[in-house]
Amino acid sequence: MKLNILLAALLLISSAMSRAAVPQTYIYRADERQFHCLEGVTEIIHHKGADGVSIEFVNGTMSLTLPSKSIEKMTMATSTIPRLVITTPESPDLKQLEDKEKYLNATISVEGNGTFEDMESLTNLKVKGRGNSTWVMKKKPMRLKFSTKESLLGLKKAKNFVLLANYVDPTLLRNVLAMKIGELLEIPYTNHMIPCNVLFNGFDLGCFTLTEKVGLNGSSVDDIDEDSGIMFELSTEFDEPYKFRSIIYDLPVMVKDPDFSDLTATEADERLAKWKDDFNRAEKLAHDGKAGKAFDLTSFADAYLVYQLTKNSEIGWPKSWYIVKEALGDSYLYKAGPLWDFDSAYNLCRKQGDQVTYEPAEGNIWINSLLDDLCDDEAFKARYNERVTYFKETLLPQLLDYFDTMVAVMEPSAKVNGMIWPGGDDYSWQYVLGSFDYVSECARLRQWLIDRVNFLATNRL
Repeated sequence: MKLNILLAALLLISSAMSRAAVPQTYIYRADERQFHCLEGVTEIIHHKGADGVSIEFVNGTMSLTLPSKSIEKMTMATSTIPRLVITTPESPDLKQLEDKEKYLNATISVEGNGTFEDMESLTNLKVKGRGNSTWVMKKKPMRLKFSTKESLLGLKKAKNFVLLANYVDPTLLRNVLAMKIGELLEIPYTNHMIPCNVLFNGFDLGCFTLTEKVGLNGSSVDDIDEDSGIMFELSTEFDEPYKFRSIIYDLPVMVKDPDFSDLTATEADERLAKWKDDFNRAEKLAHDGKAGKAFDLTSFADAYLVYQLTKNSEIGWPKSWYIVKEALGDSYLYKAGPLWDFDSAYNLCRKQGDQVTYEPAEGNIWINSLLDDLCDDEAFKARYNERVTYFKETLLPQLLDYFDTMVAVMEPSAKVNGMIWPGGDDYSWQYVLGSFDYVSECARLRQWLIDRVNFLATNRL
């Protein structure tokens, strides 16, 4: 299912007549940094007392009474954000995952809320933590692994999915927007991103993003045969079992897929040696000004534009940079993608004394040496510059419309998320703002995107 179709589904706020839809009452507080999201309110009662008027909200199982003067505004709608309910029966008191190496047996069900189909509990699931820098943060991302291929929230059937926590992102949309840009630019292998709320062993963990696990022959890159092709991850973590450093640029190249551990030790070593030679040959061509003989410059120029639009300098290390190739040999080109990891990009925040500062829209990103040489290629330059113009004139209005719609859909979920995870952590490279002030943070990001596009349009290759 394409992301634009998923978005259309998310917009079905008027779908209250759907059996799966959950009527919501959203109460915005004026007196303190709180927000209430009540499901299925059946009665609203006004009480007049000596201290003034109070309002009681009743939903059949509980009631909430607030002074009327404490309520800034109140809206009623049908929730369009689905909820994943995950339990770990053998560790029922676990509030969230604590290990990214060990899988736990789990069950999962889906409350579609009128947007997606409800799904009864599946028991063929294991869960564990995931991530590198994101794993040490308070809100933990997750890896979902089924024993058989399943479909979650309309995504293509697969055994593996990922729940991104977006802890450092006060808009909860940085990754979502990057993939929307990829979709608008028609970049192959672009992941789908579906915001969802997560209930884990009965504990509300707030808003996550469900997406495909990057890999071959799954729901990510499904047109490259893992028996002949390769997916490399270029990342300073350098923590995969089969890896090498390239000769010319000293890049940390790891085999992401296929799983060479399924081969005998001799077969794995031989296959790695062949791919190492192939990549080093491609690198040398790029270094000698013949990049087009080894790299699909169209895909690399388009991907580079996404990194520039989002001001994502992680490609400079590099980190989380994926490259694929269909088969060994001169007849095939390396292609950029899939896109991945954009939560520490855009107008990221830093703390200087008591002041929170934001990354400016101006300035270029830090890139690695291989990409630097690709940027010197005339065909690469021509493609990139043409796409900058096309994005500003044609795609930016579409992106902003999408952004505005997502903000309206996401705000209640983001408010709750911001109360659960208020932020305040200082990682030096980024300060964490919670998502409670959602609308203002999104407005700030929206203007930053406009300014960023204008900067790129006047500072071309």
